[in-house]
Amino acid sequence: MAVIRGKKGEMLVSSTACGNVTSWELNLEAELTEKTAVGDDWETHAKTISRWTATVTCWFDDSDTVQSGLIEAVRDATDDGVVADCRFEKDESDAYYTGSGLVESAVIGNPGPKGLLSVTFKLRNSSGALTKSA
Repeated sequence: MAVIRGKKGEMLVSSTACGNVTSWELNLEAELTEKTAVGDDWETHAKTISRWTATVTCWFDDSDTVQSGLIEAVRDATDDGVVADCRFEKDESDAYYTGSGLVESAVIGNPGPKGLLSVTFKLRNSSGALTKSA
């Protein structure tokens, strides 16, 4: 079994990268609709639509224009088209996933007495598909 390291990844707004990214997570989901018919012994389902979500965690930096802009967009509940472009990449090859997502939440937290503040952004696909490079 090959081990894949995913230490490359970035989130951009208007081509400007968000600073201090420490981790990322990409979730792919498929909506399932039940299609069981009368007389069936087992439930059956059909995939109807796909979606993706992502979380990107950074060391909090209020001077980072991308971080502060995304936090303000969530805080003010503005629908001003703030879309983050994400690229989630393996470091062993040129393969990567990329997509555009709306920032749904921003959580600023303190990891403990020795830690730095972090901010975690949750994104949901805004304009459809997540694409995968060859």
